[in-house]
Amino acid sequence: MEGFFIFVAFVWLLLETVQRRARVSQLESDLDLLKGELLRLRGTRPPAAPEAPPAPRLDDTAPVVIPPWIRELPPPPRVEPPPLPAVPRPPAAAPLPAPPPLPAPPPPPPLPPPPPAEPRAPFDWESLVGVKLFSYIAGIALLVAAVAFLKYGVEHGWLGAPVRMSIGLLVGLGLLAGCETRRARAYAVTAQALTAAGIATLFSTFYAASALWHLLPAPASFALMALVTAIAVGLSIRRDSVFIALLGLLGGFATPLLLSTGEDHPIGLFGYLALLNIGLGWVAYRKRWPLLTALTLAFTALYQLGWVANFLDESKLGIGLGIFLLFPVLGLGALFLSRDREAPALFRHSATLSALPPVLFAVHMAMNPVYGRHFGLMFGFLFLVAAGLAAVALLRGPEWLHALGAGCVLVIFATWLGFSYTSEAWPGILGFTALFAALYLGIPWIQARLKVKRPFLGAGQLAVSAAPVLMGAFTALVFLEPATASPLALFGAVLLVLVLAGAFAIRFGEGTVWFLAALFALAAETAWSMRHLDPTRLLPALLIYGGFSLVFLGVPLLAARRGRPLEPEGSGAILAFLSVGLLFFLAGPGVAPHSLGVLAALLGLLNLGLLFEAGQGRRPWLCVLGLAFSFLALVAWWACAPVREQLLPALAVVLAFSLLVVGGTVFLRERGEASPLGAKGSPETLMGLTGLLFLLPVAGDPRLAQPPWPFLAVMAVLGLAMGVAALRLRRGALLAGCAVITQLVLAVWILGGGRTGPAMVLAPWAALAFAALGYLWFELSRGRGDALFALAAGLGLVSAQVVLVLHHGNAPHPSLATQVPVHAALGLGLLVLARRAGAQAWAVALAGSTGLVVLALADPMRTPAQAVDLLAVAAPLYAMQLLNPLLLDDAGAESRLPWIAAVLTSAVFFLGARPALGALGYAGAIGALPVAQALLLVPHVVRMRRREGPLALANLALVAGAALAFITVAIPLQLDNEWITLGWALLAAALAWLYTRVPHKGLLLWCAGLFAAVFVRLVFNEAVFAYHPRGGLVILNWYLYAYLVPAVCFFAAARLLKDSDDRFLAGLPGLSRILPGGGAVLLFLLLNIEIADAFSTGPVLTFNLAHGSLAQDLSYTIGWAVFAILMLVAGVTSRSRLARVAAILLLTVTVLKAFLHDLSSLSGLYRVASFVGLAMCLAGVAVILQKFVLRRTEASE
Repeated sequence: MEGFFIFVAFVWLLLETVQRRARVSQLESDLDLLKGELLRLRGTRPPAAPEAPPAPRLDDTAPVVIPPWIRELPPPPRVEPPPLPAVPRPPAAAPLPAPPPLPAPPPPPPLPPPPPAEPRAPFDWESLVGVKLFSYIAGIALLVAAVAFLKYGVEHGWLGAPVRMSIGLLVGLGLLAGCETRRARAYAVTAQALTAAGIATLFSTFYAASALWHLLPAPASFALMALVTAIAVGLSIRRDSVFIALLGLLGGFATPLLLSTGEDHPIGLFGYLALLNIGLGWVAYRKRWPLLTALTLAFTALYQLGWVANFLDESKLGIGLGIFLLFPVLGLGALFLSRDREAPALFRHSATLSALPPVLFAVHMAMNPVYGRHFGLMFGFLFLVAAGLAAVALLRGPEWLHALGAGCVLVIFATWLGFSYTSEAWPGILGFTALFAALYLGIPWIQARLKVKRPFLGAGQLAVSAAPVLMGAFTALVFLEPATASPLALFGAVLLVLVLAGAFAIRFGEGTVWFLAALFALAAETAWSMRHLDPTRLLPALLIYGGFSLVFLGVPLLAARRGRPLEPEGSGAILAFLSVGLLFFLAGPGVAPHSLGVLAALLGLLNLGLLFEAGQGRRPWLCVLGLAFSFLALVAWWACAPVREQLLPALAVVLAFSLLVVGGTVFLRERGEASPLGAKGSPETLMGLTGLLFLLPVAGDPRLAQPPWPFLAVMAVLGLAMGVAALRLRRGALLAGCAVITQLVLAVWILGGGRTGPAMVLAPWAALAFAALGYLWFELSRGRGDALFALAAGLGLVSAQVVLVLHHGNAPHPSLATQVPVHAALGLGLLVLARRAGAQAWAVALAGSTGLVVLALADPMRTPAQAVDLLAVAAPLYAMQLLNPLLLDDAGAESRLPWIAAVLTSAVFFLGARPALGALGYAGAIGALPVAQALLLVPHVVRMRRREGPLALANLALVAGAALAFITVAIPLQLDNEWITLGWALLAAALAWLYTRVPHKGLLLWCAGLFAAVFVRLVFNEAVFAYHPRGGLVILNWYLYAYLVPAVCFFAAARLLKDSDDRFLAGLPGLSRILPGGGAVLLFLLLNIEIADAFSTGPVLTFNLAHGSLAQDLSYTIGWAVFAILMLVAGVTSRSRLARVAAILLLTVTVLKAFLHDLSSLSGLYRVASFVGLAMCLAGVAVILQKFVLRRTEASE
């Protein structure tokens, strides 16, 4: 008991302190406002009063009493008189005097200084502590003393039960009566504390008399404690004491608990609590004590919680629902009573929080499967709570109550579905779901209809989102309820909510609500398809998918027609695109054999919607993705369905869908130029090419490709459609893709599906026909300004050549009568295209495709028949390429490409004709082939020689270089060993001469390359000495012409290039300065080879530089010395410092060899003669340098 009273005292002190601090803060705030108002009034000057009549003279000796408010005013500011205007002196020459300056306006009076801030009132320790706090402590101490005395008397047997009860009653009543006297009311604070002690004494006495002393029965004690509560409430109103009211509240709520017998009497208990709530609510409303309301709510909720935990079972759900509905009505009713007054915040929050217990009770029911079976009671109760919260939020506020109700509804639905759902709730749960969705969609309608003064502007607007989110229950039911296999009831409810959401969105422009509802409807469709779709439910699936797709597309369209477009923009396109994903369920393994018709119908419907949305400019990129995923759905169906049994219908669906894509794009393009389709052509049309890709597996499967007429017919129709669309849209890219894919299908047919079929003979002609169709579209498109039409025609012609190559390699018996004319027609078409389109790059492309044809026909070349086939196919193509640049007009001949094509084709033909002629037995005269090809290029050189300009020069160099290249190739083909080197040396010298006539760097580079090859073959090639065995002749042998002729060519080319621009890069020496060095090296090698040949024995040439005979060593030394001197003379005469330095270096090496090697083998006069000869050589060199080099240098300086 002591602990209970101490707890009560602590709670009271805490509440009293909070209330006093709040009151002090409010007073301080009011004081600050009054100070600010006073300052504002002081700063405002009153208007000047009219002049009063003269007053009678007063006695000067009478004292003048100045009011305080005048003494506090600051002195008036001193106003300076305006300065007098100065009289200016006019100048003598001025005809008129200057006007006087205007007087300056008087300065504004300064503002009065603000009064000093008043000191803050000191804390009133005497009032708060000395009076109030001490009085409260005294009352509590008196109560504790009484309880302690009673306890001590009981423990020591002083007081019996009746005596103790009497003492308690006397003390309690005495305190109440004593505090009601006039003298006691003069000390109100102390009297309130003693009154509270009396009330607590009476509560404890009546409780002890019943529970401990057994002097009173429980009903009597209950009635007496309720009477004490009523007395406490009445005294609190009379004394204006919230403390007494709180004490009565604690006693009132403690009475049922203290006198509880453990039996369940919910009607009596909660009836008493209801009366207590009503009484305390009235007191709180009258005295504006919101704390009473808050504590009443808290204690009532504790009783509800205790009753649910101890007594609630399945049979008492109805009573529980009534209990949890009663108290929110009481709490919110109190809130409505204060509608004409500004209720404190705690009062409003307490009333609104009274809605939490019923919501928590509903959650408890949803989580308990035993209670959850009564879903009708639970959801009916929840609907009343949600509707009540919505009504309160709508009429009184706050609006977050509506959002709170919506959130709780979602939580309870999710909890119930997760813990307590059973099939007994089907299909009633559909109705409740639709009912709640209609509630949250209907509140805005009610607002608009009733013109409520408090429309939702904040959190209340979020509640409408609960309607679409509730549709997630439909998706959950698909997995929980087997009866959803029959989709009528389920999707009827889904459609109802979706239509309501659409109507709401159109009426209020809330596109987000509609979009969320549509997404949840899609989720329900997806879940049903995953769970229940099978071949027996294809018709319901078609109705569901198609119907909802129409709704998805229709609602945004209807909103736009009414001038209220929905957000997000293009929601119809988004939903249609997402609906395409449902088609994959129709393409599954178990459904695909029976779903082609349904799939085709939905493909058409959804993609028409996507095309329409794209045509309106709403997310056109989704149209592209939707078409792509639609084709993927067809691919999935194709992979899972027995295509062989349904080939014709499958091809018809592919053809129809591709035509829909192409035709729809063309229709929208011609309908409006302002849409993205009209402005850009849109990439949707390219998706029509995907239909051709479906023909690849058909063409590659022998079971499907025989006979080939179905897929060839589909390919022809699609080719015509693509051509028409390309012309209408002016998009050559369509035609280009169609040309390539068409030939690709034919190639796959040749490689796989048609290899053994009798129709294989038609493959080349089919390739030619489709290539000709592409060229026809190019001719029809001329003047439309799209170069891609020419690209399409060229790609078709080149691809057809590839198809012919594949046909030749895979057909059982390829016919030369077919290959030759078809190849010739394709080649001629490319050249005509090059001329008609002004794009000679197609001539180069023909050269490349010709190379592919030659390569395919030449590998391997085993029989003369193969050689004849190659020459028969390649010769017409080669002839056309040679004639093409000659037949061009002057403007066409300016281009480099036809000449490049002619040269490339010549090289390709050579690579193919060489093995062919060898197979025909002409290998011995194979050198005639490149010579003949060089002669065929002569007319080209002649034509280029007649033209001028840089391009003509480049073309001339190209053709002439190609002719010389063939000559270069002819030399090693027809000759061998040193004759190859000699031929290349002579050709390089000829190229040097040609460069002086045609100064093109390509010729110079070719010339340098040939000289480099010659130098390498003669200097670094050891095999050169094994070409022929040693002969008996000295000097006049094959070494002489093999080295001397190339050396002469080096010097001749240097001489020819001397006066020309023979530099490859700036800063590098010209070729004419490099070639003499190469020639000198060759001559020096020739000298050493001849000396070695003279002293060698046997068929092998040996040099023996270190271990030869004395005569051989001296021969080397003398030869080197003479060669160095001759080279020095040549350097002096030609003024080549490089040659002189090389000569000196060689002579230095010779001297070292003579001193270190040769003289060690001599003795006597031979050694003397050697020294003399060496000295004479060195002296001669010195004289030559001084006379012809040094003097010239000094003279120039």
